[in-house]
Amino acid sequence: MRFESGDLLFFWGTDRLSRFIRAGTWGPSHVGMVVTFDPEGPLLVESTTLLDTPCRVKGKRIAGVQANDIDARTRQYTDNG
Repeated sequence: MRFESGDLLFFWGTDRLSRFIRAGTWGPSHVGMVVTFDPEGPLLVESTTLLDTPCRVKGKRIAGVQANDIDARTRQYTDNG
């Protein structure tokens, strides 16, 4: 799938925290946005604490807002779902 800068991706997680968020918001557990400021291609910017991959901007594993390879992240969601 081809993503472009500005695209929004909506996620419905299945873990306990995601189910709690969905119950409180009646919507997705979280949202990510596609941005292109990296010559290697678009990145997915999202806020998460459940990721062991280093942020592509900070260069280290962080909790909170981070940017990661969009293809790798969407594969993680679909492979785990």
